[in-house]
Amino acid sequence: MNPRKVPSCYLITMKKVLLFLFFTFSVIGCHGSAIAAHLTARDFAARPDLRDVSLSPNGRYLALLWNRKKFREVEIRDLDAKGAPIIGKISENIIRPNSLYWANDERLIINLLVPVRAEQLAETAKEREDFDLSIFPKFGRSISVNVNAKDVVVLFEDKKQLKGNKNLSRVANFLPDDPNHVLIPGRRRGKYELYKVNVYSGKADRVALGSYKTISIITNRVGKPSYRVDYKHFDRLLQFYALVNEDEWELVDQISFDPEERGSIDWGELFAGYIDNDGNLIYRKKNNETGLYEVLRRSAKGLGSETLVSLDDKNIHSILFDSRSFEFAGYSVIEDLVQKVYNDKDKQAFYNKLSKKVGEYNFEFSFPKGESGRTVVYVSGMDNQGSYHLYDSKKDQLSFIMDSKIKLKTENLSIPAQAFYKARDGLKIRLYALFPNIKKKSKKTSELPPLVVLPHGGPYLRDYAGYDNFAQFLSTRGYVVIQPNFRGSTGYGRDFEKAGYREWGLKMQDDITDAVRYMIKHKYVDPNRVCIVGGSYGGYAALMGVIKTPNIFKCAVSMNGVTHLREQIEFDVATSGMYSNTIKELHYKRIGDPEKDREKLDQNSPILNVKKINKPVLIIAGKEDDIVPYKQSEQLMEKLEAAGKEAELLTLKEADHFIFERWKDRVAVFTEVEAFLAKHLSK
Repeated sequence: MNPRKVPSCYLITMKKVLLFLFFTFSVIGCHGSAIAAHLTARDFAARPDLRDVSLSPNGRYLALLWNRKKFREVEIRDLDAKGAPIIGKISENIIRPNSLYWANDERLIINLLVPVRAEQLAETAKEREDFDLSIFPKFGRSISVNVNAKDVVVLFEDKKQLKGNKNLSRVANFLPDDPNHVLIPGRRRGKYELYKVNVYSGKADRVALGSYKTISIITNRVGKPSYRVDYKHFDRLLQFYALVNEDEWELVDQISFDPEERGSIDWGELFAGYIDNDGNLIYRKKNNETGLYEVLRRSAKGLGSETLVSLDDKNIHSILFDSRSFEFAGYSVIEDLVQKVYNDKDKQAFYNKLSKKVGEYNFEFSFPKGESGRTVVYVSGMDNQGSYHLYDSKKDQLSFIMDSKIKLKTENLSIPAQAFYKARDGLKIRLYALFPNIKKKSKKTSELPPLVVLPHGGPYLRDYAGYDNFAQFLSTRGYVVIQPNFRGSTGYGRDFEKAGYREWGLKMQDDITDAVRYMIKHKYVDPNRVCIVGGSYGGYAALMGVIKTPNIFKCAVSMNGVTHLREQIEFDVATSGMYSNTIKELHYKRIGDPEKDREKLDQNSPILNVKKINKPVLIIAGKEDDIVPYKQSEQLMEKLEAAGKEAELLTLKEADHFIFERWKDRVAVFTEVEAFLAKHLSK
């Protein structure tokens, strides 16, 4: 993989040239912009062409899952045969393959999305040209097939009492010492159950029983249950239990999540922990003093927990585990890219060698298990939306398979860069940027490109050097896009996060403004063509941008943005039920007290400062949003119209807070934002 080059119209002085261009550079003029192959909103909103790739444990058979125009297709290739021919294929329209796992060297598990009333929908699909299966409710089921995609076996077919399950397709343990079985969780009468499933017959036998709150039962290599993980939704509490006797569980630790982490906690299994070779529980937990996640180990002998890995200035991003046995293997951290640290020296050496092959990108892989030495590598980064590769460790050869979205090739995307800048009070802040990929010069007078500022939501989240579909879409329209990790962002320690407390519209907002001034000072962008775009907290920041610094921002786009701070605090407390006191305490500490800080909160609430908005505003809101109520956007629009301000409202009738989840909403938002920016940032 070769480093990308910045277009020749940028004159650059670099400290270090990598794929991600750590730089301090001066742009003396880009003569117009003939952007690389024009990509449309539909191209970015589209589903992946190549949805999944899975390699058999022995490295011989490669299974690929394709999104065709009106159906999905699984093909199996024999890599040991000349030309890697297709030896098996399954195509489905209504009951669609969703992901792939190899149970062993000769049985492939295909997870399916099964629509409710599938037979009826099959007839509807034949009759309607515009039929869209994505809008119908579905549940997850699995089948297993042989390497020729024959001998189809339905898993759990003998368990009719589980038919109401939304998902029976997540493998919890591949049982590497028992090739005939895998462990798959399900629910019966609301309780979590773990089943041992025969991949040749489909028969399932229950091996462990959890509670109504259980999200995972952790087993050892041979499938023996050792720990249980429960999640209490309303108080956002993850609890770890050890199996003491056959039916007796003992609470050994718990993790409390902040309300702002609501977007990630639903992936409970990611926090559920793993088991090392001695049967100890390995899990991730935030240190309340440093604000950084650590790796803890809980003794299998009941001797309590100890800190296994704690870094002074880095957050433990995730725990690494063996993809087949789920045994503990190490941990990862995020600086700009995800970096992995393995316990085993040979594994670390393999990872380091592969990392040099991949270059400055994030990547996922599994260590080769068979004699072939092959493994599939999934690569992604700021200018790589996801691509699959095959690595032959014996030949030390990395071969390209396919981009997950064929049209979104790296050479057609904007060029990434990263830099540090100092806020006005001296705080050092990380900035991520995308520069339009200019293919040729025009005869126009030298000009600098326009800028779009894209602050993240949360606000207690962070951006890093990963692929952001919306950011790339905006930049490929011809804009430089920046994403600053303003104070209050996570991943930089407790002090950096706390520096953002009670600074909504104040120092957090100043950090975003200072990022723009940094770009202008170094002549990277046109100072007269700057717009701010964001969602959730980022949407709030967008509105505050045109209120506080109308001399900087020419327009703003707010997507499900908070408009009234006191009302948002009251809404969150009122909808928290019996845990309202916890939410109240957090919000008062992080945002402010609605009574004591009323004046400050109102001064920094967009809806109470409509008179100060004299720049064009686009408001986008999901009507089903249960995090920032739709009425906040609706009432803001009413006040803007009453005051004669230039404003537009796009209502997404079926969308919730996460407006990019549905294909049609993505297309609508991308199209609307593109038109809005073109209108207000053109010369």
